[in-house]
Amino acid sequence: MLAKGTLKLTASNPPTGIYTNRRGETLECTFNGTDRINGSPVDYKNWPVLESPWTSEKNPTGPLEVTDGKTVMTNDFTNWTVTDRRN
Repeated sequence: MLAKGTLKLTASNPPTGIYTNRRGETLECTFNGTDRINGSPVDYKNWPVLESPWTSEKNPTGPLEVTDGKTVMTNDFTNWTVTDRRN
C-alpha cells in the first residue's frame, strides 16, 4: 500500500495547515479565514448540520430527521412537534 500524504503547518499570521493526499488533492485550513479544498473556498453555509444514513438536519433550525430505514421521525424544534412517517 502506498501512502504519501503530507501535512504542512505554518506559523504565519494567521496560522495555516495544508494537508495533501497521495493524489495531490489539498485541504487548506486558515485560522479565522477561508478554508479551501483544491484551491476552491469551502461554503460551510450550505453544508448540512448533520448527515448520516440514519439522521439528517439541513440547517441549524432543523428539522432533525431520524430513520431506521422504515420509519422517519421528524423533530421540529421550532414548533416542538414530532411526526412519524413510513417509507
